Amino acid sequence: NSNPYDGVLSKPFFSHEHGFYSDQILVDIVTNVPGANIFYTIDGSIPLTKEEGSTKEFATPVPVSTTTCIRALVTHPGWKTSEIKTCSYIYLNDVIKQPVLPTGFPANWGHTGTGDYEMDPDIVNSALYQSTIIDDLKSIPTVSLVMDREDWFGSGGKGIYIEGELDERAVSAEWISPDGEKGFQVNCGVMVVGGSSTRRWKSDKLSLRLKFKAEYETSELKYPVFGEDNISEFNTLVLDARLNNAWHYGGGSEQQRLFAQYTRDQFACDVQNNMGGYAPLGRHVHLYINGLYWGMYHVHERPDEHFASSNLGGFPEHYDVIKHDKNTVVSGSNQSYLDMFTIADNTQNPADQFEEISEYLDIENFIDYMLMNFYVGNTDWAHQNWYASRNNTSEDGRWRYHSWDAEHIMKDENANVTGRNDNGGPTQLHQQLIKNPLYKDVFANRVHKHFFGNGVFLPDNIKEIYQNRLDDVYRAVVAESARWGDNRREVPYSRDNEWVTHRNYQLNTYLPSRRNIVLDQLIDNGWYPDGSAPYF
Repeated sequence: NSNPYDGVLSKPFFSHEHGFYSDQILVDIVTNVPGANIFYTIDGSIPLTKEEGSTKEFATPVPVSTTTCIRALVTHPGWKTSEIKTCSYIYLNDVIKQPVLPTGFPANWGHTGTGDYEMDPDIVNSALYQSTIIDDLKSIPTVSLVMDREDWFGSGGKGIYIEGELDERAVSAEWISPDGEKGFQVNCGVMVVGGSSTRRWKSDKLSLRLKFKAEYETSELKYPVFGEDNISEFNTLVLDARLNNAWHYGGGSEQQRLFAQYTRDQFACDVQNNMGGYAPLGRHVHLYINGLYWGMYHVHERPDEHFASSNLGGFPEHYDVIKHDKNTVVSGSNQSYLDMFTIADNTQNPADQFEEISEYLDIENFIDYMLMNFYVGNTDWAHQNWYASRNNTSEDGRWRYHSWDAEHIMKDENANVTGRNDNGGPTQLHQQLIKNPLYKDVFANRVHKHFFGNGVFLPDNIKEIYQNRLDDVYRAVVAESARWGDNRREVPYSRDNEWVTHRNYQLNTYLPSRRNIVLDQLIDNGWYPDGSAPYF
C-alpha cells in the first residue's frame, strides 16, 4: 500500500522466441498496456528508461541477421517499470566463425597473454567435423548469460571474469532446448567460483554459479533442468568449467589434458545415486556469454541446505551443512559433526560406540559413499571435495555425505585410496569405525550388495552408467574442442584423437578390471572375507 504506483508492468513480449536462427528475422516487441513505452539494447547492457547511450526506444521491428541478444523493458508514467526481458538469437553459422578478438571485447583478461575467444578453424573446417559442427552445437541444451560487458570484463575491480570471486552481478539466464521445448528466461545473480578463480590463471575457462533471489526476480528457479522426474526447484546452479583433466588445464601436466573426458565428476555422482545415496544431479550444456560461445559446461546442483531439504525433507534452515573440512560450515553448526568424531575416536566399547554412532551417522549410506570413492580411485579427496549434511530437527537427522568435485578419478585401474585418513574428513571417520566389528559386518554386507549379484560395480552395470555420460558429450565435445582445444597448444586436442583414446581405456581397461582390483584391496585390508558369501 505504500508504493505510489498505479500498477506494475509485466515484461514485454517478443514476436520471436529465443533460439537458433539462420535467416534474417524482424523482432517485434510489444506490451499489453496502452500508452506504455519500450526501451531496448542489443549490446548486453541494461536498458534505461530513456534513449541514452546504447538504449533505444522501440518504434519498428528490430532486424536480426547475426547472433544478437536483445534486452527490453516497459515503462509508463505512474507505473512500476517492468523486469527486463532478454532474448538471445543465435546464428550458428556465425558462431563457428567466432574470431580471435570479437568487437567490443578486451584483448587481455588480466594475465600474461591475450584472452581466448576463437573457434579454431582447424576443428571447424576439418574433414571430420565440418559437416557436423552445427548439429554438435545443438546436441545438448544451451544456456545464454547476458549482462553488461563491463560486469564481465571491466577493469578496476568491476568485471567478475577478470577479478575472480567478487560479489555477484545481475545477469539474464536463458535455457534454450535443442528440441524446441519451452525453456526459460530469468533474471538472477552470477558469480565466478572454483579453483580456477582462486588460483588465477590456472584456467582461462572459469566456472560460474547462478543464484536465484527475489531481489533479481524470483527466489527459486522452477524448471525441470534435470528432467521431469527429478527435482525442479532450485536456489542455485553451478555452471562448472572443470579445472582438472580438461583441455584448458593450465598446470604443467600434459597428462591432465590427455585425460580430458568431461564426464568424471558427474559419473561419481551418478554412481552414488544409483547406490541409493544423495549426490548432485547434473547434465551438460553449451554456454554463451553475451552471444559468444564459451564452451561445453557441466550444470549441476550444489549440495547445500536447499539441496538437502529438497532430497530429504524439512526446511533449509533446519540443516547443518559442512564442506571440505570439519570447520567450514555452509549452514547451521558443526557441533554435531565434531561430536560424531569424538564418538568414533572412542573405541573401548564397540557395542556402545556402534549404537551411539548410529544416531549420528546413516551408516549404510556412508559406507556406500566410501565404496564409490574407493572404486573410482579418488585421489583428490577427502582432505577436500566433499559435502555432508544433517537435519538438526528430525529424529532421523543423521549425517550423510555427498559426492563433490570428483575430477581426479578413473586415471589408473590399479589406484588404491583405501588407506586415506584425512583429519576431519570421511576417510578418518571410516578408518576409526572399521576397527569396530559391528561396523565391519555392515561394511562387508554393503560390499557384497554392490560387488556381487547384480550390484552396481559389476562391469556391465557400471559401464552402462558411464556410457550414459559418454553419450551425453560425444557430439558436444567437438564444439568444446573448437573453443578450447587449442588453449594450451597450437594443434587443438580433439574428440577423435585424445578424447576417444582415453575413452577406450576407460571402457576397455578400467571398468572391466576395476571391480576385482578394488575387491582384492578390501580383502587385503581385512575388510571383506576372502571367500564366497551366499546370496539369494
